[in-house]
Amino acid sequence: NERNAMTTATITSNQAAALYKAGKSVDEVATELSITYGKARKLIAESGTQIRNTSDRLKGKTRKAK
Repeated sequence: NERNAMTTATITSNQAAALYKAGKSVDEVATELSITYGKARKLIAESGTQIRNTSDRLKGKTRKAK
């Protein structure tokens, strides 16, 4: 994909953080930048951006106990 032709060395923490702050998940950021999940998470954290709690999106949406 030409759009994702960046090398890992040219991807900055600010680029990853901008995508994350725009609402993308860490996994989506990683896919868009053609890097691993771990690298995306590390770049986002290095930027000073707080990583969202992944379980927060599920609160109140789980099935009630039978």
